[in-house]
Amino acid sequence: MYQNIDQPTGYDLPGHAGSGPAAFRSVPPTRISSAAWIPAESPTVRLAIGLAIALAIMSVSVVALGLRQHSLEVAITRQKADADAAARQKADDDRRAAVAQAEEAARQEKERAEREAQRERESQLSEMESRMTSLQTSLDTVTAESADYDTKVVAFMSRHQEACIALFAGAAGGSAAFSNDPKITDEQKALGGITAAAALLWALDHQEEVSNVSSELSKAAAQRANYAERITDLKGTITDVQAQIDALKPVPH
Repeated sequence: MYQNIDQPTGYDLPGHAGSGPAAFRSVPPTRISSAAWIPAESPTVRLAIGLAIALAIMSVSVVALGLRQHSLEVAITRQKADADAAARQKADDDRRAAVAQAEEAARQEKERAEREAQRERESQLSEMESRMTSLQTSLDTVTAESADYDTKVVAFMSRHQEACIALFAGAAGGSAAFSNDPKITDEQKALGGITAAAALLWALDHQEEVSNVSSELSKAAAQRANYAERITDLKGTITDVQAQIDALKPVPH
C-alpha cells in the first residue's frame, strides 16, 4: 500500500542511519514528489502523460490556429479595406481624369470653333474688302464717265447755242404764258408768250438743227439720269458693304 504524499513515511529515508520509528523521529518530515508514488513504468501513467502532452499540444495548436485564423481575417479585412480604398481612389482619379479630359476637349473644341469663326470672318472680310474695291472703282469709273459726258453735252450745246436758246426760251416762255400759277403776273405771262413766239419763229427757220438738237438733248437728259441713278446705287451699296466690313473687323480692346 502506497503512502499518502502529505504524510511522512515510517521508514528510513535513503542516506540516513537507523530504522524504525525512532529513526524516523530523528529525521525531519520530507514531502515526497507527487510523481514518486506513481510507478514510472506504469502504462497508465505513460498513457496519461502522453494524452496530457497531446492535449497540451492540441490546445497550443488550436490557439495558434485561432490566432493565425484571426491574423488571416485581420489581414484579409485590411487587404479588402486597402483594395476598397484603392478602388475608390482609382475611381476618383478616373473621374477627375475624365472631367479634366472633358474640359480639355471642350477647351480645344472652343478654340477650334473660334479659329474657324476667325477664318470665316477673315474670309468674309477679305471678300467684302475686294467687293468694296471693285465698287469704289466702278463708282470712280461711272463718275468719270458722267463728268466726261457732261463735258460733251456742254460742248454740243456750245456748237448749237442758238438752237438751244430757242428751245429753252420757247419752253420757258410757253410754260410761263400758259401757267396757272397765281404768282406769275400777266406781264410775265405776256413776256413769256412773246419769248416763246420768237423762239418758235427762229426754230421754223432752222427746223433741222432744232430737231437734231432737241433729240440729242433728250438723249443727254436720259443718259445723265442713268448716270445719276447708277452713282446713287453704287454709293448706297458702298455704304452697306462698309457697314459689313466694320462689323467683321475685330473690336479693339
